[in-house]
Parts: sequence; structure tokens; C-alpha cells
Amino acid sequence: MKMQNRNYGIGIQSLKELINNGALYIDKTPIVFKLLSPFKKYYFFSRPRRFGKSLLISTLKEIFSGNKELFQKTWIYDKIDWEKYPVIHIPFSGINIQGLGLENAIDVQLLEIAEDNDIQFVSNNHSNRFRELIIKLSKKTGKGVVILIDEYDKPITDYLEDDKIHIAQENREILRNFYSCLKDLDEHIRFCFLTGISKFSRTSLFSHLNHLWDISLVGEFGALVGITQQEIDDNFSEAMSDLAVEENLSNEACREAVKEWYNGYNWRGKENVYNPFSILHLFQELQFGNFWFKTAVPSFLLKLLKKDHDYAVENIEVEMTLFESYDIENLNYKALLFQTGYLTIKKNLGMGVYTLGYPNREVKAALSAHVLGFYTHKSKDDMGPLMRNMIRVLEKGDTKTFEKQLNSLFAQIPEVLFRQNYENFYHAIIYTALLLMGVYTQCEVMHRDGRTDAVIHAGEYIYIIEFKIGTDAEIALHQIDTNNYVAPYLGSGKKIVSIGIAFTQAKKGISDFQVA
Repeated sequence: MKMQNRNYGIGIQSLKELINNGALYIDKTPIVFKLLSPFKKYYFFSRPRRFGKSLLISTLKEIFSGNKELFQKTWIYDKIDWEKYPVIHIPFSGINIQGLGLENAIDVQLLEIAEDNDIQFVSNNHSNRFRELIIKLSKKTGKGVVILIDEYDKPITDYLEDDKIHIAQENREILRNFYSCLKDLDEHIRFCFLTGISKFSRTSLFSHLNHLWDISLVGEFGALVGITQQEIDDNFSEAMSDLAVEENLSNEACREAVKEWYNGYNWRGKENVYNPFSILHLFQELQFGNFWFKTAVPSFLLKLLKKDHDYAVENIEVEMTLFESYDIENLNYKALLFQTGYLTIKKNLGMGVYTLGYPNREVKAALSAHVLGFYTHKSKDDMGPLMRNMIRVLEKGDTKTFEKQLNSLFAQIPEVLFRQNYENFYHAIIYTALLLMGVYTQCEVMHRDGRTDAVIHAGEYIYIIEFKIGTDAEIALHQIDTNNYVAPYLGSGKKIVSIGIAFTQAKKGISDFQVA
């Protein structure tokens, strides 16, 4: 029976509200403590949406406000002096940018902070008022000001659609002016911490504040937000047991399933972390699901993937420079996939080179469904059942039905798009469909004598698949045979089936399908 008394504080971003309501708080203060040195006080930290950045900002706010009583059950309780500082907290996710415009929305926020601190402005624009607020707060209290800016880039990232890009550009210039005042106010600032998703170039936040430390990919801060495996074991053991009962699994099998579904994020840390939003929903509802993806996939990202006709978004090798800045006028889909949480660091290859891949099953399955639906003009909700049906027929050895199911994927492609980009569309749809099959499928598998397009494990069968464009399937089968792609699987004890699939521009769909 599902328990109804779990209090995980889902959606609560205020530490005070979380603690006062007796909700679960996973203690991150040992890592937060590392930020508090007076010798390093300017930070930037990026993470995907719904990853706990706002709760981190709230935690910092309560620490610098001297609210010791909130931290009685945390590691940091007896480790600091709990001195109170003036705090300027600007959450860009919570101000009315769309209704007021960015400049007016910032002004409203600054006026509220000034009123709370009995400060009168002389300046009449947001940038000068920000500077004035910092100086007057510092002089009034005799202490440096703590500046906490949450989701600094939201006024940009919310407007990356083609028809709104001019708003993103305008907002970028407004932010340039707004943040520029921080450069010359070092004597009045005790601590400055900014969060966001992306590190956009041409924003004075980064071009002017050269003393800002970007800790996004610093290993010791890799688990500053997110939940580690140890934190799962320490805080959710009872819920894990309940989930195991619901799913008819052993506790260990359930633990491994949870890890497969939601673990896997890494930002050069010593260990992977879980998406907290998904984990809290999982243990609250006691059922597996694509919780994070229900908060929506940015449509501009799907359009960018479709524009580039790129399906190979796993096992990508990239250089460190990819992570350093982003340009509105020249968006890089690899950088965006990483920053928005759809890809993560899977391996450090050394010399500033990394392999990116899907963090976990939740992201891989859900993004593949969205991308495939976007390509085929089908609902994303139709994709999962279709792929599961494909696996079922392959488990039966029914290659004829498998061929029909593949052909059905191409039926919804508009003819004009097919004619213009037929090779790219075939590749994109086939590979995305196979990836959506999840743990059963490997794409572009490297062997000593070549690279297999796809290997599908289904029941008692292993399928070795080769695709060809503009020729016949016999050539594909010949390649499988000549390069001995079946060799790695001969000792598996399963029946190995080779499939050659050919496409031509003359026919929208499979032109030749042969099995050996």
C-alpha cells in the first residue's frame, strides 16, 4: 500500500518554508561551506532547470541573514559565526518580465528591496539604482552586501524562439548594463553568487567580471545540487522498499532500476548525481515516469536539432571550450543539450576533451520520443507504444512486421521535406527510433573491422542491422558478412539475424529489406 504521509516539499524553493513545514532537506551545507571563504566571493554556477538552484540560493540567503535556528540539524550549525549581512536577492524566475518588460521588472524588484531597507533612490534607471542600492546598504550597515541572483539568464533563455530572438538580444543588452556596475564595487560586496542555465557570451557579467569564478565544472562542487547515491540510501530507504513492493522487485533490483532511470548526471564531479525533481516525484508517487520531462522540452531546441538534421546526440566528443560561452546569434545544439540537462559528461578523455551522452533512461527515452514525434509529425505520446511494439515483434523473430512498422514512421513526413533532405531524414528517424527502444539497442557499434549501424537485443534474438542509401539491401548484407559484424555475438547463445535495409529518394520508405 502506498504511504500518504511523505513530506518531500516538492516545489518548495524556500529553505525557511521547507524547514518550518518539516519537509525533507538533504544537507548540502558541507559543500556550501566551501563557498564562504572571504578570499573568494564572486561565483557563477550553472545547472539545468528543476535541479535545486533556487533552494541553494535560499540556503545562502538564510546563512548570510544569520538565521542559525534554521540549521540546527545541519552540518554547518556550529561551524560558522552566523554574522548577519545585508542581502540583495533577485530571482529572475519570479519577476514579471513578460508583463512589465525586463527594465521595469528589475526596477520593481529594486524598489521593493530599497523600501524594505528604508533606502531612497536618487537614480532613475535600473543600472544606477542597483549600484546605489549596494553602496547605501553597505554604508548603512557597515558591512559588505551579499548579492544573490537566481537564473540570471532567464530573460534570454525564455526568448530563443526564432520569432522572439530580438527580445533575447534586447534583454542581453539590458543585462549587460545591469551587471556592469558590479565591477567597481568590490569594497561594498561581501559575497556575490549568480545561477543560470547557460553562460551566454557578450554579456558583461562575464566580459567585465573577470574575477567571477565559474564553479559549474569544478569537481568539488559537482554535488552542490542534485542527489548523490549515498544521499538516496540515507534519506529514501523506506520509500525505496515501498517502491520495490509496488513494482514487484527486490530491494536491490529496485535500487538499480532507480539508478538506471534517474542517476547519471555529472559535471566533472567524483560521482554522479540524481535529478532531485524526478527523485522526489518518484518516491512521492511510487511509480516510474518521465517527471522532469513533463515540465516541457524547449521547442527551440527541437527545432535546432531538426534544422541541423542531427540524430547522433550520444557519445559526442567535445572540447572544454564548448562549455565556456554561448552566442544567441549562433546557437550550438551540443552546448544547449548539455546546459539544459539532456546530455551530461560521461567520460573525461583528458586534455580538455569530454564525451557527452544521455544521463539516464528518463532523459533518453523522453527526448527520443519528442524528437521522433517532431520529425514524423506524430504525437510524442504515440512514440513509446510504437517502439515497444517493435521490440515485441522482434522478440518473436517477426521481421516482416518490423519492416512494416519502420515504414509507418515515414508516412507522416511532409513530401517536400522528404524530397529536400531524404538522406538526413532517413538517418534521423531510423536512429532516433532505435535509440527509443532503450536498453535493447546500440547504434553505430564499433568493431575491429568497421562499424555496425545498429545492434538490437530482443529476447532470444540479436539483430545486426546495416542501412544503405541509394543502393539495395544485398550490399548491406554483404558488408555485414565481409566485416564479420556477427563475430562478437557468436558466443551469446542467441539466434543472430542480419538485416539489410535500403532507402532511395524515389520511394518514401524502405525500398529493399533483406534478412539473412
